[in-house]
Amino acid sequence: LRLIAKDSSGKVIDKENPKNRKVVLFGATGGTGVQVIEEAIRQNIPLIAAVRNPAPLEKYKDKIEIRKLDFNDRNSVEAAMKDASVVISTLGSGGLSESAKKTTVYSSTGIIILDIMNKLGIKRGIFITSGG
Repeated sequence: LRLIAKDSSGKVIDKENPKNRKVVLFGATGGTGVQVIEEAIRQNIPLIAAVRNPAPLEKYKDKIEIRKLDFNDRNSVEAAMKDASVVISTLGSGGLSESAKKTTVYSSTGIIILDIMNKLGIKRGIFITSGG
């Protein structure tokens, strides 16, 4: 995970300014999300974990910003993305249970995230998903 912000001309933006490189992470409580959190902490990358349930991230509360959200509420998702310059989504089903196989969280939430990225001018996004 290496983040260097550049403007449209390719000039490096002041990487010491946390606002220029703050990352918002969706899916932070899953296995991949936790790996992203730990790498961001290791590299001192400012991170916002946008989660439905913040309890599993309690041990990180002093090292990252945790924002509770409701994926069914567009305003809640947008508020979670405020001040971010990069989006990482590691949303997953949490397994291959029958209910997980029928989920629409990737498509419905992905569309909302992309729309809000456009609205807020966020140009960088990484989307990873898995099941099982």
